[in-house]
Amino acid sequence: MLPAKWKSLVAGISRLSAGARKRLTLENDESSYSVRQLLAVSEETDVPVCFDSHHHTFNEDGLSLEDAYGLSVLTWKRRGCKPLQHISNSTPNLPQSSSFQDKRKHSDFIHHVPECQLVGLLKDEVDVEVEAKMKNLALLKMREMLLKHSDV
Repeated sequence: MLPAKWKSLVAGISRLSAGARKRLTLENDESSYSVRQLLAVSEETDVPVCFDSHHHTFNEDGLSLEDAYGLSVLTWKRRGCKPLQHISNSTPNLPQSSSFQDKRKHSDFIHHVPECQLVGLLKDEVDVEVEAKMKNLALLKMREMLLKHSDV
């Protein structure tokens, strides 16, 4: 059963044309929308969940990273589409006492790819969008990192 606060979102999505709905994704974020919550909306609307592993670390809602990854992948497979996900990291070596605002900021580069996303990437099961301040340079450095793991 969908909580009342999500019913207006579902109703709004339902009013869109089929073409518009096919272009939508639902992305989990660090404070408002967890993967678990978006799965319920996805079930009602057939809009897939774009999993963001960085956001998930702040808003797990009782799901392990691996479970959130896997469940979001299923929302794309229902549609017969290759899953799209986001990858980003916090600035490395932030002091434990850093504020939530500092921890949630995207770093210049990708320093770590969660294992489930790494395996999905290397097996060409998912596509990822890199969210890093250094943009194309960050993508090139991440490519180098992935090439080191190409034996997966």
